Amino acid sequence: MSGSIPSTSSATSEICPSVPPQLEMKAQPRKRQYVQYYPNMEAALTAVNDGLSTRMAAEKYDVSQRTLYNTAKRRHPKKAGRPNTFSLEEETEICEILIRCSKIGVPLGKRTLIKIVKAVALVKGKPDFVDFRSYER
Repeated sequence: MSGSIPSTSSATSEICPSVPPQLEMKAQPRKRQYVQYYPNMEAALTAVNDGLSTRMAAEKYDVSQRTLYNTAKRRHPKKAGRPNTFSLEEETEICEILIRCSKIGVPLGKRTLIKIVKAVALVKGKPDFVDFRSYER
């Protein structure tokens, strides 16, 4: 094995394109991709919207009746998971600040990183993000 630098994940290179090779991170293990369990769901929804009952459409298109009903009635419209706190531009700005700090030799520990992100959150007007009491020890 030679002393080569491990490659970065695609997400890191998109957010921080000018990361020096010394700061590149190892590629993260890939997350499982979403699997569409019911490929006929769109056709079944169209049939329900055209007047077919959810039970009949579920049988005809081999789709779960409850899933079809919930989708047709929009019972779960929100995406699963936590929403993003920062936009892509704000994350890029934080990356640039961190890269500038590393270039001038500022030691970046956990608390310094939290202080930088907290300051950016305050400037951007994100008061709900500012509470870091659980992280500071």
